[in-house]
Amino acid sequence: MDSNCVEVSLLTLTIANSARGFSSGSELANLVVTSDLPQQAWNAITLLTNSIPNSQSSLELRFELSRVGNRTIIAFVTSSSFALNQLQHGSDLVSSSSSPAKESFALFESLSSKTQFAINKASITLFDQNLDKLSELKAKIEYSIPLIVTGCYLGGSIASLFTLWLLESGNFTKAKPLCITFGSPLIGDSASQKTLAKFSWNSNFLHLASDQDPVPGILKNHNRVLKMPLVFTNHLGHSCWCKI
Repeated sequence: MDSNCVEVSLLTLTIANSARGFSSGSELANLVVTSDLPQQAWNAITLLTNSIPNSQSSLELRFELSRVGNRTIIAFVTSSSFALNQLQHGSDLVSSSSSPAKESFALFESLSSKTQFAINKASITLFDQNLDKLSELKAKIEYSIPLIVTGCYLGGSIASLFTLWLLESGNFTKAKPLCITFGSPLIGDSASQKTLAKFSWNSNFLHLASDQDPVPGILKNHNRVLKMPLVFTNHLGHSCWCKI
């Protein structure tokens, strides 16, 4: 394993169910990063980021729905500085039973009906603050069209929560949405992992990070495991599947 990947992989990771068809996780990682889906997702993030005026570059959360070919892409972005600030002041895990954002926690019925679980405070707080706008966004989705939900930094955490919410609805007539995030922190605790492991759609999440990304390592001192694939790429463009 590349030493850069070991250095950045300070979170406890598990191989997801989607890796079972491969002789090693690195094979799946290379397949993911060489497909066009991550590039399409990143292009959507870049277009959205570039559309934000410099004077507003530090604002909280931006998102946009667009059509690319035969699929819909929803991109969520925050600046890295905003994400770092929020995570440094809200890196604690908050329980579904005690969180002030109970309305948002209640959206994840599959999780909340089976066990108490926790999500990092910065992610669920930002999600809750934008719940009305996210509800409007959800209403615009055409469930018969393939969907990618993507995001970077803390926007990636919102993308993950939004995708979980969509999967709860069960309205997709074709492929379920694929969530691809870049440089984002994992969002849940071990209880989240155990519950998500029971669902086939836990492999609908792909988290990609570089050894240059500032955000994923900020939660390194917290014991959070989320059973979703996570691919690390180093600055040379090589990918590897990390499990420590």
